[in-house]
Amino acid sequence: MTEKISALCISHPSRYGLLQRSIYNFLEQTYENAELVILVDDNNYHALMLGWLRDKRHSTQVLDQLKSKVIIRKMEGSGLTPMATYGISLCSGDYIVVWDDDNLSHPTRILLFFPSRFTTSTIATSYMSQTTLNRVVMRLNVVVLVV
Repeated sequence: MTEKISALCISHPSRYGLLQRSIYNFLEQTYENAELVILVDDNNYHALMLGWLRDKRHSTQVLDQLKSKVIIRKMEGSGLTPMATYGISLCSGDYIVVWDDDNLSHPTRILLFFPSRFTTSTIATSYMSQTTLNRVVMRLNVVVLVV
């Protein structure tokens, strides 16, 4: 299992607490070769999340994981489709799974998802609209796996 998996999360300021919980769920994943790419659509929310990611109250182990596994960027006022496309362009993984900020995830979620049977780039999703999926597939030539 050397393939890297990128988890893509698009969040909104009203979901601050949910996003924090979602990040912790990601850090608890048993699959090691993974990154979490988070997109937010507000400058203040971006600054707030960056501050939280660097908060010294986290344990040293959590801070190290946050630095090495979590990427956070902002893209204001563009809507879901452009944000998803931009987020996918930031992902460095061989596979991409959508990581909802409001879902609880079992520590083996990524491990169980691991798509060793696929031979092309894959996006796993449970919430993107069909229009968004079609645009992403056309632009990036990927296979979409709905989970």
